[in-house]
Amino acid sequence: MKNEYEEEFKEKIVACNVTCNMQVKECEVRCSTEKWIEDPYIGKALEGRYEKFIEKFKVKSEGEAIEKTKDVSEKFRVPTTLDIDNNRLLIEGRKVVAGVGNEEFVEKYIENLQKINIKVTQLRRALREKKGEYTIYVDAKEVEKWEREFGDDPERYIPYHPAVKGLMLLFYKYVKPEEVQTTCLPREPEVKGVAFEEYGDKPCLNLAWRNLELASLALGLSSYREVAEQLLHTALHEYIHHIEAVNLREYRGSWTGEGGLETLISVLTGKPAPAGSEAIAQELAELALDKVVKKYFPKIIDKVKERLRREVEEILKDEDTKSTVNYVKKFMKWLEKKFPDEVFFDVAPHREDVAVKTTFMPKSEKSKFEEWLRKNFPKEYEELKRLEREKPTPHEYFELEQELYIKAFEKLFNEFREKFGVNENVEVSEVVEGGWVKVRYPALTIEKTNLTSTCDEYEADVTPPPEL
Repeated sequence: MKNEYEEEFKEKIVACNVTCNMQVKECEVRCSTEKWIEDPYIGKALEGRYEKFIEKFKVKSEGEAIEKTKDVSEKFRVPTTLDIDNNRLLIEGRKVVAGVGNEEFVEKYIENLQKINIKVTQLRRALREKKGEYTIYVDAKEVEKWEREFGDDPERYIPYHPAVKGLMLLFYKYVKPEEVQTTCLPREPEVKGVAFEEYGDKPCLNLAWRNLELASLALGLSSYREVAEQLLHTALHEYIHHIEAVNLREYRGSWTGEGGLETLISVLTGKPAPAGSEAIAQELAELALDKVVKKYFPKIIDKVKERLRREVEEILKDEDTKSTVNYVKKFMKWLEKKFPDEVFFDVAPHREDVAVKTTFMPKSEKSKFEEWLRKNFPKEYEELKRLEREKPTPHEYFELEQELYIKAFEKLFNEFREKFGVNENVEVSEVVEGGWVKVRYPALTIEKTNLTSTCDEYEADVTPPPEL
């Protein structure tokens, strides 16, 4: 005879929905259900999901429908949505926490009503049918409760915010918040986050990417607001993969576009073009961040900024790291002064270290950088211009241009070192980016400091499955 634990281990109800037809005074209960198995490599693993019919029941009024929906939520201990007369409510236990639909209906059941008006315009392809103006209703006391309990770690608990739950009601039959945890993909700092299907589509942020963003902040290459918004957007993006799965929507996405020219450009350049499930996650995350968080709850972003500042301050407590960062900042400022509006910097991974990628963008042949090239590399410069006049293949031209820019960068950095001294932690290198077409950029590699583009698995909440 199987014990209760074994049965629970194999099947788990994670969210429920009650749909009521008030013309016939009948409601139907269905639940999103997970099936789990014992995996020899990772232990408990998700085998699949399905929708489970629970029961039908009769009601005499909408009030009774709500009370019975509360009973369902309490019985299964899961968030439960109620669809009734073109309205949808989210009930957790015996509390109505959010709703969408008719205000006269919703205000009867949500205490301390707070309205959030959103205009859905940017759902370009993934969710075109939802364009329009909507109002989300939440309980202001529940918002205050979230701020007390989760406000110090918004990137982890943003899916639990009542307004985010309310937004999800517009798009999903089953609404289930989920903690956004951390994982470590040490060799993939370009991957911002992931939802691990094996672990129940668990949303995670990649610590390697997050560490690279901290390095960018320390070097002054990003603003705290930019990074805070990126973190929240990524957390929401990965959470939406989770809620899509809870709603039994099969993942069909890519980062290489929807075909045709879009896919060709993405493959050639290596630049991401979200399609399918990735476009849905990207666009809904943008909607949640721009129309809900930034507009109605901007203090959430301030909290993330404060946390990032503390982390950067901790990184720079190491004197060697601080002096190296100041040295690189001084070089960047020196180069920008030498070639105003013609040189740009960005952080990039370089093995386990951090590189400052440098892009030269001369405005014209009479620009300061072009004049400097002509003077310091006359032979190479004339060869490049000759090639330009002869209209060669793009690959041939850009390869020669990249080689010249790398030589120029090395000479400039040597000039800087002669003037301001040497820092043993900083070396000239190059960063290679792109897809099929690779582009080489001159760079400075920063080694032996607290700046890193990797991570340690012991710092993460979730260990990736073996194949990753």
